[in-house]
Amino acid sequence: MNEEEPYFSPQGTTMPRHIAGLVDNVVACVLAVIAAKQVDAENIPMQAVLAISAYLGYYFVFEILTSRSLGKLLTGLKIVDFDGNRCSIKQVTIRTLFRLIEVNPFLLGALPAAIRIIWSRNKQRFGDKFANTVVVRG
Repeated sequence: MNEEEPYFSPQGTTMPRHIAGLVDNVVACVLAVIAAKQVDAENIPMQAVLAISAYLGYYFVFEILTSRSLGKLLTGLKIVDFDGNRCSIKQVTIRTLFRLIEVNPFLLGALPAAIRIIWSRNKQRFGDKFANTVVVRG
């Protein structure tokens, strides 16, 4: 975990990031429902696996390919490492897995991530902190 200042400043990204998060959660949840509905209604375990995979896959695929999700694209944000470079697969994996806890629409919603972003010096949610990434304008 890095306590130094990132190459690009994440300041001024809090509100656009929350808007992006709302957009992304809607898109990811719709994709999760569509994926789950591809199997029989009686096969609830498989529906759950497909829903979670689609939900997390949305973020993982977009962040690997473009360093941003659709919500971040719409709000002019991108994800970078502390040196300002594109995130590695490891960093995107860490960010994505932390979503299970801090940006889970079925637990506390995005409340843990939102609080962490507001109160952290570098505007990082826990997934960013552990992945050593920041969300910046770009």
